[in-house]
Amino acid sequence: MAELDITHENFRKYGEALRNNLIEQYNVVIPLKELGKDSSLTVESLLAVDLADRVAKLLDIPVAERLRLLLDEHKTEQAALLMAGEVASGKYPLPEGQSKS
Repeated sequence: MAELDITHENFRKYGEALRNNLIEQYNVVIPLKELGKDSSLTVESLLAVDLADRVAKLLDIPVAERLRLLLDEHKTEQAALLMAGEVASGKYPLPEGQSKS
């Protein structure tokens, strides 16, 4: 088996290639969904750089930076509970069209 070149630069290039390929795929699927070629009109999974970014995009609440800090200090489950408490307490604005009731 050939040896892998696992230098930082190769990982960066690999990650960049994956990201570019994913963006190309999104650019193909989004117009097709808008034309009704799929039962769902939106792409289900938004592009995200990490867990915090994914959560922020799924909730449509600006929590990514705070969640990254919590994840640096706590295990994932504990960070999630702390973040949920902050969101529930009203620390962050709700997405458009949602109310606190």
